[in-house]
Amino acid sequence: MRAFVGECASQHWEQSYSKTDTAVGADMLANYGYAEIIGKQGPFVNACIRAGVGVFEPDINYLPHCHQAEEVYFILVGSAKFRVGRGARAKRRSARDTVQIPSMQHYGFRTTLEPVVILYLWQGGDLREKSTFV
Repeated sequence: MRAFVGECASQHWEQSYSKTDTAVGADMLANYGYAEIIGKQGPFVNACIRAGVGVFEPDINYLPHCHQAEEVYFILVGSAKFRVGRGARAKRRSARDTVQIPSMQHYGFRTTLEPVVILYLWQGGDLREKSTFV
């Protein structure tokens, strides 16, 4: 257990996007990150699933995008307005809510006036695939 706690305390935070990704604004780049816990680069290596924790500061607009992996968000803290599906209406999801995104489904969200902390789970497809913005 001590090794696990030490590994998590020194967990590497990363971002999927950079300044060259024109669909992602500087405000988002400066105010989000995630730490992979299970996956190809996490402390618990697994080639079939990817899971970790993501943090998004207030008023972040994560534009509609898609990827091969199915994704599930478990909202731990805060809230965001999610759109899942082309033309879908935004629906507010808060702590203890779950959002399921099927493979290649277009989705995006905007955080509200508070930070959002999520537990994410990816399965199927390329687990390190960069999203395609639509």
